[in-house]
This record gives sequence, C-alpha cells and structure tokens, in this order.
Amino acid sequence: MPMTEEREIYRLIDRFFAGETTVEEEHRLAAMFRSDNLPEDLERYRPMFAWYDGLQGCQVKPARRVGLLRLVTVAAMVAVIATVAVGGYLKFRERACLEDVYAGSFVIRDGVKITDIDVVLSEMAEVEARIDQIEISSNDRDEKLLAHAEYIENKSFNTDDYE
Repeated sequence: MPMTEEREIYRLIDRFFAGETTVEEEHRLAAMFRSDNLPEDLERYRPMFAWYDGLQGCQVKPARRVGLLRLVTVAAMVAVIATVAVGGYLKFRERACLEDVYAGSFVIRDGVKITDIDVVLSEMAEVEARIDQIEISSNDRDEKLLAHAEYIENKSFNTDDYE
C-alpha cells in the first residue's frame, strides 16, 4: 500500500471513530478494508468494517418521534388505571371498615340467625327506608292535625245559638 494511501486510511479511521466521516468517506474505508493491501496493525478492524460494509445496502428508518396525541393517550390510560386502582382500594377499605363496625351483628329471619354482613346491611337499609316512610306519613298526619286544630281555634262558636 502506497504511503499516501496508508496515511489516508489512518486519517479516515481517526475521523470514523470520532464520528466525523461522511457517507462517501465510509464507502472509501469499506473499499480499503475489502482490499488485500491492509497494514498489519489495521487487520483487527477488518471484521468490524466488513460488518459495516454489509449494512451499506440496508435502509435504516429514522426514529419516529412520539406524537403528543400518543403521549396524552398513554397518560390518560395511566390515569384511568390509577383511578380504578384507587377506587378499588377505597371500596375494599370501606368494606373492611363495615365488617369491623358490624362485626357480631346478625338478623333473625324465619327463626334463623343470619350473620352474613351483606344480608345484615341489606336488612338495615330496608328498615331505614321503612322508618323514613313512617316519619313522612307521621309528619303529614301532624300537619293535618295542626291545621285542623287551627281551624277549630279560629272558628267562633256562639253559645247563644244553642240555648
């Protein structure tokens, strides 16, 4: 290998490892490493440049940038998953608290003692609904009685009419 060509290959190798070579210079390097006239100390680079030379025909796709819409979509999915997880945890904690509060509670239905917390809570909800209905009808009755009492108080009776 002539001295000028040898200096050129060393210069190109230095530029290659510094990341400063152009595509044309890389093609020249590949051609030099394909030749049989290679300085002995550069033989160790031959497999590497053969590998690069094999890539020359490959088209490398540029990396896609993640769009804002995709990023927002992923963030929304994470938010939904976190919300569901927190909601599930809170529901679990609510259930655990109810079981602690109502531990030992029971309902007797048809002579059978039932300790299932779901049945006890359901029964309590029904009783509360009945109490609310009774309270409403009681308030209605009270209002009617008060209205009737006011009517009677306001009514003037003339006792002379009855003598």
